Amino acid sequence: MQTHLWYLPGLLGGIVLDLNASYMSSRQYYPSFAVVNLGTRIRPKMTLIYQTVAGPLQDQPRATYNAILGWDHLGFSSRFSLRFQQQTVRSIDTQYGLQNTFYDDVMLLDISLKQQLLGSLAVFANVTNINGHIDNYYFSHPAFGTIAAGQLPTNKETYGWMLNVA
Repeated sequence: MQTHLWYLPGLLGGIVLDLNASYMSSRQYYPSFAVVNLGTRIRPKMTLIYQTVAGPLQDQPRATYNAILGWDHLGFSSRFSLRFQQQTVRSIDTQYGLQNTFYDDVMLLDISLKQQLLGSLAVFANVTNINGHIDNYYFSHPAFGTIAAGQLPTNKETYGWMLNVA
């Protein structure tokens, strides 16, 4: 949905709103091998049996949300944007499920400002990643006896915020 609320009275008529959401439902079947005993306990005969393991599609988040709130008045324009992306599966451990890797939720906040000066001359400022989002990657692990299931961090990527003025 995208709209400019020009019909509102006074300064409210400059409000701009843009909302969108993407939902993805995906399933992939990954190759896997199960170790099976075709013999007895005393004389085991181990063999591998091919199977498939179902899981989400790699590198595809379940949902992405975007929201932009803006205001335009005379030569001034502003945009405040929010982007949220749900956790993404990076790889699947099809044999044991112990090393499924994930890219954690992403939430980014940005601001863009523009002031028209004379003719085609304008001043523009853009601030990205205001909230200082950190990209988190991790392995998941299931519960083992008394150890609860959880996340084992593998790395964090920090970019900080950035300001451009032109």
